[in-house]
Amino acid sequence: MTPYSNAHISDLSRGYHKDPSYTPGHLANITELTKNLCLTQYWGESKAKWHYREPSEYLLAAIKDNDEMATTFADLLGSISDDELGSALANLQTTLLKITPIPNTFKQIYSLNPIFNSIYPRTKTEMNVYALCEDLYSFSYKVRNDYVLYKNFRKFLSESKQKLPQYRMIIPNKVHHIPRHSAPVWFWL
Repeated sequence: MTPYSNAHISDLSRGYHKDPSYTPGHLANITELTKNLCLTQYWGESKAKWHYREPSEYLLAAIKDNDEMATTFADLLGSISDDELGSALANLQTTLLKITPIPNTFKQIYSLNPIFNSIYPRTKTEMNVYALCEDLYSFSYKVRNDYVLYKNFRKFLSESKQKLPQYRMIIPNKVHHIPRHSAPVWFWL
């Protein structure tokens, strides 16, 4: 018997959004091969946990989490409050972020590694803090759902850690094992 992990659930979740007709067969295979044994590191926990959890229930929870997650930074700010005061404060915050510039020296990062074009595409042209927040939020959403981007980001972090040994303590080891169905990327940065 072997366990399944949150990575299996993340893969199924992406596939479910593309074509849910394949999901029941995959869930049946996971259940048969693992007998519901799961190995996952949950949000906010420092260690992985061995336990029994039905893959179908885990998948439904993951789909619900993805569906409830704001897909843009603007949506996130808009969801802060339903009352007039909360809306006014969110609008004020948005305005302040849009008028706060990013230093021009920030543009130097784009020549350091192509990954920065994926992380900060909007900041590159708008050069304000709101665009930076949008980019980081968007990247954290994309890296959870795009395995190629996820692998490129992990590779970049690993290479950076090797090139800059004096800064190893800034990038903790757990960054290299980012659970794809876990904390958003901005949590790790």
